[in-house]
Amino acid sequence: MTPCPTHQPPVPPSAGGADPLAPASPYEAMTRQMVDALARDVAEIRSRLDQLFTLIAGSVLVELLLRLTGLG
Repeated sequence: MTPCPTHQPPVPPSAGGADPLAPASPYEAMTRQMVDALARDVAEIRSRLDQLFTLIAGSVLVELLLRLTGLG
């Protein structure tokens, strides 16, 4: 029979344990901020492109409907 491993309680960050997601240096913190800003910019550009494609698809649909009904 194998012995059960002892349970180790988690170490809080204030007790000397390092947060694995915390930046280790000022350079890493600045880089993380720049990456976050870039991600927001890319999301905004993607949103604008989605709106543009929706506008184009809508205008094509309206043009087709107008041609089919003989109004255009």
